[in-house]
Amino acid sequence: MLDIDNDIRHGDIKVDVWVLPFLNVFGIYGQIDGDTKIDLRALGLSLPPQTNSLNINYDGDVYGGGIVLAFGGDKWFGSVTATVTDTSLGGDFQSSVGATTIQPRFGLRFGDHTEVWLGGYFLDAEEKHSGSIDLDLGLVGGVVEDAEFAVALSQQEDFNFSIGTHMMLSDAWEATVEVGAGDRRTVLANFTYRFD
Repeated sequence: MLDIDNDIRHGDIKVDVWVLPFLNVFGIYGQIDGDTKIDLRALGLSLPPQTNSLNINYDGDVYGGGIVLAFGGDKWFGSVTATVTDTSLGGDFQSSVGATTIQPRFGLRFGDHTEVWLGGYFLDAEEKHSGSIDLDLGLVGGVVEDAEFAVALSQQEDFNFSIGTHMMLSDAWEATVEVGAGDRRTVLANFTYRFD
């Protein structure tokens, strides 16, 4: 099993509308900048140190949409958010990422400005990268060749538990922080400005 570390920075614009009192529909456009590091030592190929890891840098555009089903009372709430996104990437290699997420939450409301919840985060994602790598095997007088490759990556664990909070900072500004734990660790932080 390969050790893969994936670091993604993502900013987006989200447009949403409540089509029913319990159903919100939204669309997303954003930009992504990421780095994927693949540790090749587990393959046992006795590669020189400079070829023991594969580092992939990428950036591109994200398109997607989803729905929120919500219900609740004065002091409690529940929701399920489902999102589908597709990402076209350039950078070191030609890459694409498709992802489906489902986030169930059940929480409590404190006053008019703060919510706290327990929930989960289901992620089904697949990365595809292709291109060529300059193979410098450290051979004296050897010929350095480019190796063509195509690889598909996906997460080992689909689901983790989460805890989060949402705060209304003003009439227009709000913040959300959610931390996931289990076999897969996640951190989600959003700062949102809503137009009237």
